[in-house]
Amino acid sequence: MINGDKLREIRESRNMTQKETAQKLNIAATTLSNYERGTREPRYDFLFSFSKLFDLGIEELITYLYTPIVKEDIDIYTSTDSTTKEFIILDAKKLKILPISELLKIREYAEMIYEKNLKNGNLNNKS
Repeated sequence: MINGDKLREIRESRNMTQKETAQKLNIAATTLSNYERGTREPRYDFLFSFSKLFDLGIEELITYLYTPIVKEDIDIYTSTDSTTKEFIILDAKKLKILPISELLKIREYAEMIYEKNLKNGNLNNKS
């Protein structure tokens, strides 16, 4: 599910009103309001238009807008069932407030670790 607060944050950072933004995107202001409140999930064509309007890469926008789903009640030290493996990078509240630039660094680092382990044969493909 998209994080509507982050959508609003981008719009407000450019000093644009909902009405003004909606007009430029050729949608109803109430539709944009629903997206920002999280009561309605935007379609991908909206996300593409939004990314162009605010001069953002679509990958960057999607990465920033989607709230990571993290189970905070899992014990990573005792959960070993391969069908329920999960990895928690940070508490969900902390993860939500990091700027996109930092989230992208985390993803880049995780990819580097993955590639290193793949190259060294440390990964199995049973999942």
